[in-house]
Amino acid sequence: MTAAFAQRCSAYDEAARTYKSAKTSEAVRDAIARMKQVQQEIEKLVESSMKFLRGDATTRDATARAAVETLTYFNTWIFTRGGWS
Repeated sequence: MTAAFAQRCSAYDEAARTYKSAKTSEAVRDAIARMKQVQQEIEKLVESSMKFLRGDATTRDATARAAVETLTYFNTWIFTRGGWS
């Protein structure tokens, strides 16, 4: 779960770099669309982790640990970025 999440965060960062360096309006539109798509994927992973943690995590400690690691990764990543921009 954490690896998939890290991949999405990297994809978002790459789309943001593409947006900042875009030279044409088409490239800007494509980068914004990619950023929105990846943001939705990240939000789904965060929600999935939160749903698991709200349930009975004691029976699946490894999965609970992965959910916590994913949320920790997200919090660190979004904080260092300063938000979704």
